[in-house]
Amino acid sequence: MTNQVFYTLSDNSFRVRGAPWFLSGFADRRVVSRCPACKHEVTEPKETIRLDPKPENGTFWPDAIGCSAGFLGLYVSARVKIGLDDEQVKYGRAFPAQVMTPFPKKIREHPPTYYHLTGVLGVQVDFEASGYSVRSICDQCKHVEKRPGTPSLKFQFVDGTWTGSDIFYTDLSRAAMFCTGRILELARKYKWTNFQFIPIAEGQNLDFKAIEYLK
Repeated sequence: MTNQVFYTLSDNSFRVRGAPWFLSGFADRRVVSRCPACKHEVTEPKETIRLDPKPENGTFWPDAIGCSAGFLGLYVSARVKIGLDDEQVKYGRAFPAQVMTPFPKKIREHPPTYYHLTGVLGVQVDFEASGYSVRSICDQCKHVEKRPGTPSLKFQFVDGTWTGSDIFYTDLSRAAMFCTGRILELARKYKWTNFQFIPIAEGQNLDFKAIEYLK
């Protein structure tokens, strides 16, 4: 797999004091593809995503945010998108997202424009080594159905399957995002706030504290 270090990539809203939380990120959807075999659909927003903040949470607008429902995944501020584009980082697509009123009571500034970033399929997961119990894998679209109640203790990738992408998802899920150390270094360089970087070897270890990349 080379000596590349990989991280899970998300917001850190539950541990960063003053970070807002969004109850939902909804928009009308368009179907991008539908597998004729397993009927699994891939969808994307066909309009600006509406982000509904929790009124009691938040004292500032961070660069990475999370939400509980709707289009899940990675949301970043406009300045992060500009930085990624300036550094020629490849990702999937960037769908605009607007914070709806009422804003959190303790934030007086107007929110930035946010974007829902999608990745590209960048690697395959070694399901057995990662601790996943797989129910089925579609022969045509390769959609993976895992058995519920089998949380991964770690993420381990199949050797030789990484495509070289810096921001990507795996064959397990489009919602869970991963990145290389290059993105961590860019977050440090540009002082992007509220990102969470966790080495993939830690998997879903809730006791592991995210890397303090701004110190």
